[in-house]
Order: sequence, then structure tokens, then C-alpha cells
Amino acid sequence: MKTCYCINPNCRQPDHPDNSSPNSRYCYSCGSELLLNGKYRVSRLLSDDSGFGIVYEVFQGFEPKILKVLQRRWNKQPKAVELFKREYEVLLTLTHENVKGIPQAEDFFEYEPRDEKSLYCLVMEKVEGMDLEKWVQQNDKITQRQALKWLKEVAIILDKIHQHNWFHRDIKPANIMLRNSGELVLIDFGTAREETQTYYQKMEGQQLTGIVSTGYTPYEQQNGQSVVQSDFFALGRTFVYLLTGQHPTSMYDPYKDLLHWRQETENVDRPLLDFIDGLMAKFPQDRPNNTGIIIRDLDNLSQKLQTNSSRVSLVKKLLTSTQELVTQRVSLGTSDPTRQVNNNINLTKTVSGGMLEKTRNKLIIGGGVVVLALVWFLGDYNLGFGWIRGNSEQVGELENSASVGGIENAGNTEIETVQNGSGQGNQSGNGGDANAYYEQGNLYREQENYESAIEQYTLAVEINPDFADAYYNRGLTYADLGLDDQAIADYTRTIEIDPEYLDAYNNRGIIFANLQEYEKAITDYMKVISSDPDYVLAHNNLGVAYDSLGRFRDAIASYTRAIELNPGYGLAYNNRAISHGSLEQYNEAIRDHTRAIEFNFVSADVYFRRGNAYRNLGSHESAIADYTRAIELEASHADAYNNRGISHYSLGQNQRAIADYTRAIELIPDYAHSFYNLGLVYRDQGDINNALEHLGQAALLYQQQGDTNSYQNAIGEIAKLSLN
Repeated sequence: MKTCYCINPNCRQPDHPDNSSPNSRYCYSCGSELLLNGKYRVSRLLSDDSGFGIVYEVFQGFEPKILKVLQRRWNKQPKAVELFKREYEVLLTLTHENVKGIPQAEDFFEYEPRDEKSLYCLVMEKVEGMDLEKWVQQNDKITQRQALKWLKEVAIILDKIHQHNWFHRDIKPANIMLRNSGELVLIDFGTAREETQTYYQKMEGQQLTGIVSTGYTPYEQQNGQSVVQSDFFALGRTFVYLLTGQHPTSMYDPYKDLLHWRQETENVDRPLLDFIDGLMAKFPQDRPNNTGIIIRDLDNLSQKLQTNSSRVSLVKKLLTSTQELVTQRVSLGTSDPTRQVNNNINLTKTVSGGMLEKTRNKLIIGGGVVVLALVWFLGDYNLGFGWIRGNSEQVGELENSASVGGIENAGNTEIETVQNGSGQGNQSGNGGDANAYYEQGNLYREQENYESAIEQYTLAVEINPDFADAYYNRGLTYADLGLDDQAIADYTRTIEIDPEYLDAYNNRGIIFANLQEYEKAITDYMKVISSDPDYVLAHNNLGVAYDSLGRFRDAIASYTRAIELNPGYGLAYNNRAISHGSLEQYNEAIRDHTRAIEFNFVSADVYFRRGNAYRNLGSHESAIADYTRAIELEASHADAYNNRGISHYSLGQNQRAIADYTRAIELIPDYAHSFYNLGLVYRDQGDINNALEHLGQAALLYQQQGDTNSYQNAIGEIAKLSLN
């Protein structure tokens, strides 16, 4: 049963237990109405120490929202009331314009508690996610690439706000939220704001004239004179925190009035440091004039940082500092220049891993069963499962690394999971109520409203602690959100209630595999298979775990068993092909990829991997045909362009190779392999300047990406060219 909270400031027991009855209209403690504005019920207090507003969570039906109530000490202050109303008006305007990056405005009204003056209330969207202050505390400081991306996102949000002649005045990490879906949202309230960090400046008696956040607010705003450039100062200070992980005040020298922050960053280029210092200039007139200039300069800055025209001196330093190593590598080179080129081509190649399967969505809706199927990717979560990282491999003398979209991966490993329990859990006690919450959770889950689904499943297990299916479905939903620990806990609880709940073992194994705890994953899959030897998905998933441990022959045996049980199982053919490729059994890999395609397991990556197998056998025409088909299916497949360029190069089709490498770089501007490969083509054509430029860029990117072997290859090529 959802709690109900009274917002009367004089209520002695706002969380009176009888308030939570669905039929309660008035607070049992003070008599104030509990249904605000005829539609909102307050569930809990989120923050009462923000200094300006009190923040609550409210529900309109089953949908959570944020209620912000102006503290009554400010009700008589015209400036405070004006700011509070203006916030709603601007948010409402931006909401109607469908501006992303702000909490959506819902409602504004006055509420009269019993025996108390009216309270000003603002209702807005509840942003599900984490503020950037907490994000850095949990994840460490951000990278340069992330800083450029987030800077532009916030600048675009500010641009929309500034267009309405309104500025934020309190930008800081705690006031920028990162949605669970990955987008930034600028907010101006906090659920855990500290008085030591935010206070309200008073002038002329008790009149509110300005908002100050220590370390982030510029000088003019501290003196009550906010201007549009005040937001830019706070934006710069925010990214000082994000790039260093330290509060600006901890790096401030009061004697020299200087912020010593640059040395606390890692791998951040000087142009970006200069840009942020420009945002934080002491005087407003020395900062950018408007957000349009900031966005333009960020675009130019991103482009500048992606080129190497200004880094020739750095390449020379790298050559000097690694001269001994460079000399050694040159001495190992072959005298045949054509052979030497081919041996140093950087090839993107799929390595170990397969696709795990997860059976989804036996949704109980009323009395009906809806069965859905979905394939997810195993690895780094965003909105679903992404890629897992694979190690670089050496095939012959070709340098190979697995890379899709610029992210190292283990060969498009997919998982299949078992989703949504049958609803047949123990319904003892208040079984009817528990099942109602469970069914409502399933409806929310079908709508991909995962937070609300979790809330309903939680209510179900609170009523019936032995409701296995509710734990199971909540575990699935946590997995959807990338909350691995919570998902494992719910699958484990499901198994404690029902030790033969095989789907829970299978899905817990998938989470363990996602965490690279492969032995635990294998234990769970083996439990499934020992209880049900014909459980096809577990055989497939066991194969993926074996493959991830380098046990390729065991993986092949597991995939083979899955195929024996289901001869039309295209996914298992695909996964077995990947393991064959890892063993350099390219003919077998081609055969299995072809069978996967015949069984309609078709994707750009299947053709890409089969193309790699053909290329490894020297069948470049067939490889080119498969890479071309991959590109037709996925126009942004940079790896297919890179590898097709390699096959063109091997056939002496240099102009086509240049076109493919160039397109790969357009898709992924820091694609080091394509820069390297372009350098080799230009070298063969006698265009030494272009060769040095692209090999130098490759060396710098390899160094930044921590790819030592490829970096040394590039340095070796540069050293040889410098002798010509």
C-alpha cells in the first residue's frame, strides 16, 4: 500500500499511518486535504533543506512526479514568489516547445492546508537518473570526449532557456541530471542540497536578491548583479569539477585569486582547457557573448582535436623518446616493401564470444498470456546490453583488434534470456492484492515504464514475500535498467523460493556473464541443463561462457548440442562460427555463418564476420562482397568499410581502399586503424607527407587509447619514412 504524506508545515505527524488508506481524504493528524488540486497524492518527502523549495514525490494515479513547494518563510517575499512562478512559466513554455533537457512542467497551483496560509506548488516531471556530482563520486572524473559531448548538450539546453530572456543562475554538477537513458537534464532543485554549499544572499533587510553556490557562482552574481554570462562561469566551474573530480574551492588560491585545476586533469588537450578557462573569465565581458558562440566554438574545438595538423612536434618527441625501441623494430623489418605493408595492416576482426539467449515476456495480463521474444547484446549497458571488450589478436603477422563503432568488443555476443514469470507464484495471504500489483507491473513492463513496473512488483512481494514470479519479473526489469546487483538478488530470491525455477538460473547466469564472472555463469547454466537436458537456450549460453574463457572447443560442443536440439537454430550456428574463427578454422566459420543466414539469422555483423573469414583465406573478392552486403544493411558500419579497404588494398585497388578508409574515419573520427591503413597506402604511392600525417595521427590515437603494440607499429613506420 502506497504511503500518503501531508504537506501542512504545522502537521505534527505528516506520515500518519492512517493517511495511507486509499479512502483517506484528510490527514488524520491535522485534518488537511491529502488529494492536492484534486489529483496528486504525496508519497514522501525528498528534501526539506534546499533553502528555497521543499521537494516531494507525488503520484498522479500510478505515475510518479515531483512536487516543489515554496517554503512558507518565502511566501511573503515578492522576489521569491516571482522567481518561483517564473520558473513554472519558463518550464511550461519550453515544455510546449518540446525542448529536451529540462524537466517537463505539469502544474502550478495554490494549496491551503488546514489552519495555514496558502502554499505555492509546482508539479513537474520526475527525472529518473543521477546528478553529475554523484555520478563523478561513483565513476571518477570524465574523459575529454565525454566533456565535449556534455558541454555541447548543456550549451544547447541553455540556448533554449536564454532565448526566453531567462537564465539559470545555479548551474553546478548537482543541478545537472543524467537520465537513465543517457540524456542530460538541467534542473534547479536538488534532493540533497547542503546549506554549506548553497545559501541565499540577503540585502535590504530580508529581501531575496541572489542565489550563490560556493565555488560555482561568479563574482557579479555574488554581488546581486546576475547577467547571462553568469551561467557560462558556472558552466565552466562545473566542468572543472567533472574533469578533476574535485570541488573548485579545493583548488582555489585566495592569495593569488587563481584556480589551479589544470594539473588535476588527465589526457585533456590544452585547447579544451583554454576554452573552459574562457568560460570562467573573471569579468563577464571576457566570457563568450552568448550560447550560439559557445556551440560554434565547441564544434570548431571538436574538429580541431580530431586532427593532427598541430601535433607534428609531439610525434617527433614520441620518436625521440622511443628511439631505442624504434631501431629494434626497424631491424626486424623485411626487405620486401610490399610484404612489409601487408604485415602491418590493422584489421578489425571479430574475436571470442557468442550471443546469449534470454527468453522473454510471459506477461500475465488479466487471464491472458502474451509471449514476446527479443535478443539483447551482452556487455556494457546503456538502454540495453551493449558490447563486451575482447583482447587484440595476432593472426599471422596482421594486427587485429575487435572494434564496432569505435568500441572494443567480443564479436557481437548476443544473449537470450527467459523473461517474465508465469504468474503462478504462491498467492497466500493477501494473494488477490499481490496479484493485482503484479499484473499492473507486467502492464508497465510491456509499456517499457520500468521504474513504475519495479514499484508494482515491490508492492506485490511486500504483501506476499514468497511470490516467486514477482521477484523474477522485477529481476528482469532491473536487468533492463542495467542494475546488475539488484537483478542478481531478485533471481537468487526466486531460486530460494523455487529451487527448480530454471529460467531464473539461466538469467542469473547471463548477468554473471555480463560481469565477466564466467565460472558462476557456467555453474548456473549447468544447473539448468542437469535439470532439463533439452533446455536449448542454456546450451547456447553455456557456449558463450566457454568462448569468453577461451575454451573454444567446449563452446563449439555446446553450440553443437543446441543445434542438435533445434536444427534450425540460426543463433547457435552464428555463435559456433565465431568460435571456429577464434580457432582459425575459417572454412568451418564460413559454413556456419552461411547456415545462420539460411535460417534467417541475418545482420550486418554476420556478413562482416563471414567476410573476415573469407579475407583470412585470401578470398578477397568474396570478402568484398560480404563487406558490401554488411554496409548495405548498416550504412554506418565503419569496421566493414575499414576491412573492405584492406581487401581492396590486397588486390592493388588503392583508390578504392583510400575511399573506404576515409569513409570509416568520417563515421568514427578517432578510428586509429583507418588512419594507419591510409598512411600505408599513401606511403606506397610515394606521398610521404600524407603518409606521415596519417601515421602520426594513428600513433597519437593509439597512445591515447592505450594500444601499445599498434602505437609501436605506427612509430616504426614513421621512423622508417623519416630516413627516406
